[in-house]
Amino acid sequence: MQLFRLILIGLIASAPAALAAKTPWSSGEKLVYRFSWVGVEAGELQVVAQAQGAGWRFQGKLIPKGLGVLLGYGFEVESVVNEQLHTLRFVKTLVEPFKGTTRLLAERSASQEPLVATVIEPNGQQRSYKADVREVLDDLSVLYFLRVNPDVKNVQMVDFNSIIQGRPEVLNKSKEGLLGYRITQNGATIEVWLRDDARRTPVMLAFGRDWGRLEARLIE
Repeated sequence: MQLFRLILIGLIASAPAALAAKTPWSSGEKLVYRFSWVGVEAGELQVVAQAQGAGWRFQGKLIPKGLGVLLGYGFEVESVVNEQLHTLRFVKTLVEPFKGTTRLLAERSASQEPLVATVIEPNGQQRSYKADVREVLDDLSVLYFLRVNPDVKNVQMVDFNSIIQGRPEVLNKSKEGLLGYRITQNGATIEVWLRDDARRTPVMLAFGRDWGRLEARLIE
């Protein structure tokens, strides 16, 4: 009985490490980006990955600086995903200049149920929609999904208005030798640039909407 108990404790303790071994990043990985809006520095974006059960918990937070403080821009997200990196729960708070704060909560009521997203507009109005697919990504999980699925042909991402159905366009290598992907849908453009090595770390992120282009470049 004592031997069984020691084996069980060992398996539980090694679970996060075993999970991390399947991915090019480890539990506790922290990425720090210099964040800019239309080319002007606006703050620092921090992204952290923590193993959680059989899946992961990702967190992203913008620390405003300079123009970001002046404009009151804010961005905070949290994503809980399964072993395949598909979203189980996603929370997003976005503060946009000249618009206000928009909040999004998307989660599954059960493992086999699709996501239900609730959006609270800056004016307080609330609306909801249900995803028509189960395998959905979000702002954070898509970064890690591309790191382990370089040849993916189609992605579904939760957004403020609906589920974005996108086909990642593979871009030519940058001057720095980075591999690029672009997803365009519903008036938004997302670019992810990864190092061409075993870790495939996201070095540059870009988000384009009608109010300008946001960029995040890795500094740590």
